This record gives sequence, C-alpha cells and structure tokens, in this order.
Amino acid sequence: MSALELVTELENDGTLAAPPAVAPEAPPKNEATPQAKDHSLTGAAALLLADAILAALTLPLPALWLAVPLLALYAGAGLYPGYGVMSAERLRRRWLLGLPVLLGAAAVGGSAMLGVALFLLLCPLSEAFARHALWRLNLWGKAVQVQGDLSRMLQQNWYLGLVPDKHAAATVIVTSGAKLPAGMRTSYLASRDGMIARITPAPSRFERLLGCISPRNPHAAPYKQIRRAVDVAASLALLAITAPLVALCMLAIYIADPGPVIFSQFRRSQYGNPVRIYKLRSMYEDSLSRLEGLLANDEEAAITWAQRFKLQPDPRVLPVIGWFVRTFSVDEIPQLINVLRGELSLIGPRAFVDYDLEIYPPELLQLRYSIPAGLTGLWQVSVRSNGDNADKVRYDAAYVRTWSLWQDADILYRTVGAVLTGRGAG
Repeated sequence: MSALELVTELENDGTLAAPPAVAPEAPPKNEATPQAKDHSLTGAAALLLADAILAALTLPLPALWLAVPLLALYAGAGLYPGYGVMSAERLRRRWLLGLPVLLGAAAVGGSAMLGVALFLLLCPLSEAFARHALWRLNLWGKAVQVQGDLSRMLQQNWYLGLVPDKHAAATVIVTSGAKLPAGMRTSYLASRDGMIARITPAPSRFERLLGCISPRNPHAAPYKQIRRAVDVAASLALLAITAPLVALCMLAIYIADPGPVIFSQFRRSQYGNPVRIYKLRSMYEDSLSRLEGLLANDEEAAITWAQRFKLQPDPRVLPVIGWFVRTFSVDEIPQLINVLRGELSLIGPRAFVDYDLEIYPPELLQLRYSIPAGLTGLWQVSVRSNGDNADKVRYDAAYVRTWSLWQDADILYRTVGAVLTGRGAG
C-alpha cells in the first residue's frame, strides 16, 4: 500500500485506532532523553561502510567496481540510514536494486555474478549487525515527536530509528491521525497495522519507482504455491542439518528428567483446526502441577501469567538443557514435521492452545485463522517474550493484513538473528 493510499484510507475511515493500551514496562536501552541527538550521518556512514566491507569480502577483485553502482543505488533509495523504512521494505529495495547489477555481473564472469548474489544474500544480515552495534552504542536514531499512543510501538521497532522524545524539535513527527500537522518537514504515518509510511517530503525518484510494499493475497496463485514450495524445501534441509543437535538434546533431556523427550500438544492452526504439534520437552513432566501450585501461592506470578501467559524465570523449565533449547529455539525443530505435512507453515501467527486464543476479539481471531499458523512470525521476531498479550494480538493482525512474500523473507532473516542471540526467549 502506498503512502497516498494510506492517507486515502485514513480519510475514509477516520482517525486510526492507536495500539491497545498495555501495561508499562522498562524502556529499551536507547530510549530518548531530552538531549537525544540526530545520528543520521553516523548511521548512514556506518551502514555504507558495512556494505562496502561486505562487497570487498564477496566480490572478486576484478569485479569490485560493481560495488560502486550498487551502493550508489542503495544511497539513492534512501537506505543510508533509512530511518522510518520498514524492515521488509528495506529488503525489497535491496534485492530489486541489486537485480540489474547481478545481471550486469554476468557479462563480467561467473565469479562476479556469484559474488554479487552472495552479497545480496548476506547484506541484510550485515546491515542488521551494523545497526544493532550502533543501537548498543546509542548512536542509532533521531528524536521525533509522537502524537497518539505510539511510543511503545516505536520502542519495540527500534530499528526504524524513530526515537520518541517530547523535547524533539517540531520538524519531525509520528502520528496515528489523519490530520497531518502543518509545517512539518518530515512526517511519518503509523497505521493500525503497525506499518510506518513517510508522508512528507515527497518520495524521491527511486522511492516512486520502487513504491511501498503492497499486500498480496496469500491464498492466490502463485503465492500459495511459492509458500508451500519454500516450506517443504526449507523443512527438509533444516531437519537434515539439525539432526545431530536434536539427538544430543534429546539425550540431555532424558538425563535431566527421565521420561518422554518429545512433547506433543493440540493447538489451533488455519480455520481453527486442531493440530497435534511436536516439540522437544523443555519442562519437567509434572510442569502442570508445578504451575498450579505456583499461581495459587504467588500473587505476583499469577498477575504476570495473566498478562503474558509466561513466567520469567519459569520454575517448570528443566535446568540448563531446558534453558538452552528454549533460548535458541531448538525445541521448535520437531515442528518442521508439521510443516512437511502441511499443518503449519514456516511463517505465520504462532500456533496457540485455546487459552492463549481467548485474548483475541472474534473478528481478529477469524483474521488469524485465515492463514496457517507458523513456526516463526512477526510477533516472534519483534517482541517475542518481551511483549505481552496485547502485542500478540496487534502483531498477528499486522502480519495478516500486510502479508507479502517480502515480509516473509524479512521475517526469516530476522528469525536468524533472534535465534542466534536468544533475544526475547522465555
């Protein structure tokens, strides 16, 4: 959906609803202060340098000159630093602008074409690494004024570089309303789906050429067939690669708490159909009685459970091995069997048990049921266990309403980062 279409929708529907009210939590590490600075130049230089280093590592020396037009195209598309551009849109611009360079590399030679292809495959990861390093050093983002209940959304999506700060100069603003303030040099519009679109100034020529991500119908050909082909191919490859690790974890689980090492449970997938999913057991066999006893005797734990359906720390989790398989999502690997059988997809709303689904309003529950549940999804890579129940509802709705192959590809990249770092696990 383009920025103009977003504005038109807002004018037709009225002011967009802000994200659901949520319980306060500790702010992210780099929450803006009254002295927050604009790190646009630093961010642009760092991301450009990361791409240049990756190009030097992947392109053969005779074809290194191909990096010049490639990086120039990225700069023209606003990717350095690209504040306010959604992650999937960044990926789309990178790959579409890299395609002509990839085709041009074919004239240079096979090694050049392979080098450009490798660069395009790895550049989202190198960009994410550079961006995260800047964030950890408090050198990422620019302070913006916020209208509406959007601060939490921007904090969770810190990679956008839009840092809420009521003391920011009134030239940049993020709003959830249809009425854009006059005199703003740059305005960002937040939709009810959690998407961000830059409204002013007018998009550059590159941005007009590329446009914004347009939602597609995941049930229509060829998208449905592409999704299924990716599910099967990736599941077979991942099952083969992870088999030794899974075997070692199964042995460790049995040593820690003798009994079945595979946990199965019925959960809801597409159309609300029950699906028996499989996971490595990460909890004690008597975990249910442990949970009931804890909630009955610990009021604080009962409140946390009601808000998140999770506990941190969780006394039901097996020591060491339980933490390991949950932190690095090894316990989810057996669900690849469900993916092969067509009961789940690699990407989609998480397969939940019935009590988890009670938090969804009827219309959003039906929206959620319209596509298969997935092993990973927008909620998992955005907030995971650091969010609460309101976040689950909002991110699931955003994923379905804004579905595209680009978004799925971006979620796969972000899943790699979440798994390797253990971010938000619990």
